[in-house]
Amino acid sequence: MQKPTKLSEYPVPSSFVLGNAPFINTWLITDPISNSSPATMDQHPEAIQACQPAPKRAFGSSKWYVFDDRVFSRNYDDYVDLFSYFRAKRNLPVAGAAIYAAVWLWSPSATAAQVRIGADNMFRAWWNGLPIGSADHANTTGDPNPPAPGGWPNSYYCVKSDNAGKDMSQLAVQMKQGWNLLMLKVGNKEEGLFGFYARICQPDGNAIPGLVPSLAGPDQPLQTALADMPGVAPDLPVAFTEWPYVHTNHPLIAEALSIWPEGHQMWAHAAQSSEFRLSAAGGLPPYHWKLTAGRLPKGMKLNDDGIITGPVDMKQPLGTFPLAFRVTDSTGKTATARTMITVKERPNRRYETARLNALIHAPDKYNPPDWPKLARIMKDQGYTYGMPIGYGNGDWYFRFRNRFDPNAPTAGAHDLVKKALEAEGLKYGIYLGNMHDSPQFKYEQVILMIEDACKQYKPAAFWLDWLAIDQSSLDAIYSMVRTMLPDTLMIVNGVERPTHGDWDICCVEEFSFVPDQRWGRWPNDVKASAMEILKSWPKMHMMESWRPMLWPWKGDVETVPEWQDYQRVAISLIGEGNIADMDHSPGTGAFPGVTGGGGVTFDSSKLMTAHNHMADWASKDRTEPLYHAYTNIVNTTLPDQPWGYTTQSLDGRYLYLLTLKNPRGKTGLPKAGLELHGLKNKIRAAVCMNDDQQLSFKQSNSGLKIDTSAITEDPICTIIKLTMVTSLPLPERKMQEPVFHDRIPSEGNLAKAKPARLLSVDGTRDLTPNMEVCYASLAVDGLSGTAAVGSGDWAWALEVDLLKPETVGHVKVLFAAGWATSYKIGLSEDRVQWKTVATGAGAKNAWREHRFAAIKARYVRITAIKPDGENQEGTQMGIVDLQVYPK
Repeated sequence: MQKPTKLSEYPVPSSFVLGNAPFINTWLITDPISNSSPATMDQHPEAIQACQPAPKRAFGSSKWYVFDDRVFSRNYDDYVDLFSYFRAKRNLPVAGAAIYAAVWLWSPSATAAQVRIGADNMFRAWWNGLPIGSADHANTTGDPNPPAPGGWPNSYYCVKSDNAGKDMSQLAVQMKQGWNLLMLKVGNKEEGLFGFYARICQPDGNAIPGLVPSLAGPDQPLQTALADMPGVAPDLPVAFTEWPYVHTNHPLIAEALSIWPEGHQMWAHAAQSSEFRLSAAGGLPPYHWKLTAGRLPKGMKLNDDGIITGPVDMKQPLGTFPLAFRVTDSTGKTATARTMITVKERPNRRYETARLNALIHAPDKYNPPDWPKLARIMKDQGYTYGMPIGYGNGDWYFRFRNRFDPNAPTAGAHDLVKKALEAEGLKYGIYLGNMHDSPQFKYEQVILMIEDACKQYKPAAFWLDWLAIDQSSLDAIYSMVRTMLPDTLMIVNGVERPTHGDWDICCVEEFSFVPDQRWGRWPNDVKASAMEILKSWPKMHMMESWRPMLWPWKGDVETVPEWQDYQRVAISLIGEGNIADMDHSPGTGAFPGVTGGGGVTFDSSKLMTAHNHMADWASKDRTEPLYHAYTNIVNTTLPDQPWGYTTQSLDGRYLYLLTLKNPRGKTGLPKAGLELHGLKNKIRAAVCMNDDQQLSFKQSNSGLKIDTSAITEDPICTIIKLTMVTSLPLPERKMQEPVFHDRIPSEGNLAKAKPARLLSVDGTRDLTPNMEVCYASLAVDGLSGTAAVGSGDWAWALEVDLLKPETVGHVKVLFAAGWATSYKIGLSEDRVQWKTVATGAGAKNAWREHRFAAIKARYVRITAIKPDGENQEGTQMGIVDLQVYPK
């Protein structure tokens, strides 16, 4: 498969949708029937036109029941997950199966509308008894020449179609005043994906005013219609503290799509889900709802239209809340329902408070006796999660038992590591690499591969690498995991594209073969547009930072990594409010021809030698392990400290002062005495954990001063533990307001938000964005944290279409960390005849400004002359902002 060379060659997924029309999540459905052949999908012996669906009413050989997968799956999506329900909850076959689904829509007026459907992978639809359309969304694309097991994938870009794009099929209908009936038949052809999305909207994707969904139609008595599914308790969906209730929709992503039109691929799979609405059936809408008994958890409320919103307050005690609701229709008739809602702690908080978690590469290369050694080292370091690679990561090896390659010689590795980690009380997870173009399974079978992992290994987390499997069907895959294992975390490595579905934790990767870069990219140093989205992500979360521990070389001799510095890196990451993921792979960073990935043991691994040192520092011969100060903790709300960081125990009984020196500006233990301001709680005792030395202190309204004159400063981190008289409060965290902050003043800029292209220097070829996300539109978005960079050619050109001829006599360009050491600016009215109006030499992160005799032009092009190859000053031109003015 060839890498695309034009933007138009990339598919445009339709998962993330614009417009405010909600998706329908509560349906009447039937049990599955056979869909063994394509012809079966076209058969509907039931009298569709005469059908009047209602709860418990018979339909063919089945009956209708009220279905809502949010009751059993914590996934934040609008995907109606039939696979997980029938497979995990009912143990029914889902291969070559089909179901009927129905919902009534009451409209206050007649209007033109659209039914929008995406199905895994085929559907047929009827509107008011008449067929309106059908489709087969089966994904049949793939690499025609897949590599052999062990080979690298043929294409890093992995172009594929999207299976169940949310708005994939758009069917025009006429909404009648009063009652309307939508019926679907959804099926698949083989074992795998099975589910659908559907919503009713105006042609622009917005909601139809006054439209009310119902589960029974005209002339039916009013009744409440909460989910009533065989095998599932009839409760409301679980509420998680600090997370919105079921609903999520990030407003910055919609803005991003308007700013960067090429970015639809980047943002297509963002988490998106509609609000939860209590369901009624029959009567005469509109419906009005009221809570008549019990109370909703703190932070949640019930709207008059039955929508329940959140999020749940972090201080809300966990537990189950019995509730009673009353619904009233427009004629005054009423119906009641009793149910309950359970409040749980958001699942990612356990991973966040743990703070030290680790990936493990090449577990199949370990000797069996080494696994208990690794688990003990991790335990002594204070780690909580260990996540060995299970599949992929530059090869096609299975490291766990799986249906698709049951005889793989490496398939037993995870049995050993899981046993060893859990024997030490650590949590076991599975790290998954590339899953596109696999020679063992088709992409739409990824759900089956991950299902096998869930059933056999019950991992506490999945760590998803290699574009975080963002190509298609993320809702289906995540939903399946969370139906089978509700507490299992989804961790994605993809900070530049932080929209890989409904993740729980997002990782920023710092990878370099240069050891001096261990203090390199920090979580807050990522591309500004991505960071703004991360900071305001609707689900409360904390960033993870993965760091390989690479060792320096002296000639041909490998040496132990500078473990003291890596320990400071981990503590600093934690002190700044992040999760530290320090790699535990014996072969990480090995150079060709040097002992590394194959056959490495703990006795020969320089990396494990370093981790052994770190474990000894943290735990050996200590009254209390030092890692108590930076694992299973939370950061405090105290002011930033020049000498280091402050953390506190989860119960608030202890406050830890971590003093260290680092390139982040921390100055280490003050010899004149350590001062701490902003602490209102009284302390009972102070002790230096490094040597168990009791310390004297003075505390007053103005602050706390600790005598540190007798302490010998630890070369890594000197830790002082304060015992509190009264427990510290749990710090509250809030997401930022969703807004792009890094605006560049550019009033009157003719180029802002205009169509832009990445081109070869001769203008004959479109180029793809470098690093996948450096779109041309990033150069005209007016944001200082984004940059356009072309891929495939060292020298490239940025072209902007002003849309009509304008008078142009003034051009400004802001270069990025990569810049053009020589460039030219050309203007044209027709894209045929060009006039060079200026030349120049750029500089790193610097503006260059050009004024010239004004001419008429519609197109503006800045073309790099140098650098035009490897190892040149400037590396490669990157353009942060291009501004065009009349004068």
